[in-house]
Amino acid sequence: MRTPKRLLNRIPIAEVAVVVALVLLLVVPLPKQNLQLISQLNQMVTVLGAALSVYVMLRLKLLNFGTPAFMAIGGYAAALTAIHITPNLVVLILVSLIVPAVAALPFGVITMRLRGTYFALVSFLIGQVVYLLIIATDFLGGTDGLTAIPAPTLGNQVLGDAISGLRIGAVVSLIAVVLVVIFTVTNGRRIDSLRSNEVLATSLGLRNWPVRLASFVLSSSVAGLSGFLLVNTLTTAHPSSFSTLSGVNYVAYVVVGGAASVLGPVLGTALLVYLIVQFASEGVYAGALLGALLILTSLFLPRGVTGSFRDAAAWLRRRSRSNRARVDDHEDTIEKEKV
Repeated sequence: MRTPKRLLNRIPIAEVAVVVALVLLLVVPLPKQNLQLISQLNQMVTVLGAALSVYVMLRLKLLNFGTPAFMAIGGYAAALTAIHITPNLVVLILVSLIVPAVAALPFGVITMRLRGTYFALVSFLIGQVVYLLIIATDFLGGTDGLTAIPAPTLGNQVLGDAISGLRIGAVVSLIAVVLVVIFTVTNGRRIDSLRSNEVLATSLGLRNWPVRLASFVLSSSVAGLSGFLLVNTLTTAHPSSFSTLSGVNYVAYVVVGGAASVLGPVLGTALLVYLIVQFASEGVYAGALLGALLILTSLFLPRGVTGSFRDAAAWLRRRSRSNRARVDDHEDTIEKEKV
């Protein structure tokens, strides 16, 4: 039986660093006059849940393009709740977490038996179906979306300013990270077994379908949290915010950062959001510059930034051990010659 102490001991230092960074974002005072910094940080925490959604499935070697669909479900569910029921922040977070999970169950039952290209294609089609359903549904605003969404509240406090939006983003992202870390730590061995050799793992009695379904539900839940943050940031729920092609961006965050740990999506999101803001000044060349970066990353850093750093650290450790072994052999030779 896994005790909380044993689980804590199994959490890698990279995951701990991510949690600490998000906690610092909550407690460290931010300069209110630096609106550009606040805006960039807000963009990073807003899409971090989407990157984590892709990361969870990529751990199983499944490329998920359906993230925008569950972002839309979570975002629209939170928007409708704020408009018609209550804008309470706790309620909105729970709604954007639970509703996508429930919606993911029937999709997961169907798609989790698919592999490789077939899963990627079906997940893309799920995104397209949800997008078209939103446009065709009147009470969701159709092509106009939902507007005049009230700002979240906590008690009597209205959280409508930029700093409050960033704090909300940090809290929601922290929830997403903690959920993903707990799941990957408690199921890490089964996930790794399925990723490395599914046939062997199945022959040894590991039931792969429940692990895949749980991963898909978790992936959808954290995507829903990201959808809520996007709606809260834009103060509107619009179909264009959840276009199917935006899923490519979320995949890119994980590819650049690496899928070795939760730190990969975090670094990839931070790096690409920063570069997208910088490239925006280049106008029509922005997409080409970003595409060139992705091509170079795929060619020279196939395991992403974190994976490449991990490989480099392992090579340095092997080199250091090899050098120490040579020194020890040399000293032994000298001792023998003296004798």
